[in-house]
Amino acid sequence: MTDRAGWYADPSGRSETFRWWDGSAWTRWLSADPGAPAPARPSPAGAEPSVVPDHDQPAIRLPSAVAITIGAVILAVILLGVSVSLTEDRLPAGPAIDPPPKKEQPVIALFDTTSGEYLAGRVRMKVPAEPLHCPETAMGTRSGVQDGFTCSVIVHHNIVGAQDWLADTGFGVIPDQLVVAGDLSRTGERMLDNLTAAGYEGIPLIDPTFTTKPLPGVTNPPDQAIMISGTIGFRVPKLPTTASRITIVVIKLADSGRHVMFFCDVPNDAPKAVVAAIDVGLRSITAR
Repeated sequence: MTDRAGWYADPSGRSETFRWWDGSAWTRWLSADPGAPAPARPSPAGAEPSVVPDHDQPAIRLPSAVAITIGAVILAVILLGVSVSLTEDRLPAGPAIDPPPKKEQPVIALFDTTSGEYLAGRVRMKVPAEPLHCPETAMGTRSGVQDGFTCSVIVHHNIVGAQDWLADTGFGVIPDQLVVAGDLSRTGERMLDNLTAAGYEGIPLIDPTFTTKPLPGVTNPPDQAIMISGTIGFRVPKLPTTASRITIVVIKLADSGRHVMFFCDVPNDAPKAVVAAIDVGLRSITAR
């Protein structure tokens, strides 16, 4: 039996109801909020004031039958009150029971139309501005994230098999099957592999060089975010672009254990407005 006073799950079985345990016994105090403040202690009872009859007031006498009827009604009310008190408001016995844990809310990618941000759990990112085109509905991304957003803009038209060459950036929740437990760096490397496999299929990559480092100032505690960044080179006929800068951010949510990622893939000849818009999104990421 715990001697710690507090709100605990009501042993009487009331759904989503908490009863105050004073450290040694249950009380009659009930609350729907286990975080509610402690109930106020009643003030000490004072002496009952004496009642002095007013002799100047004439006494009112009731007929015997009326008095008996009134007495019977009062007795019935008292007995009913005793019955309710004994059945519905009887104090439970037994030790205090800890409140049930709060239900975890699912971590999903959302677009906040009010703030103009992408959200996933506690992670927030400012949606890149034009000239990028950004959706308001979550979908799959080429990083392997199925619940996320991808913003993109065409840098070169009709290059590879009549396809356009893009600059893009994405944000979303990493599926658990792609997470390497306890290793943010390896999880980020998986995201990088997916990104290059889906974006550069059949294109030989030249000197891919990447570094991994902590990303301070994003999470609290600060060791739950990393950034992988670097460049890849390539040669594609009729494509002026010869390299791209790729950045991956992986964030672990302390409350749920889920992982959220950001990526950007920017050609080395992308317009300055494109580079600036993507960098604004990257710098805005926070999980505090």
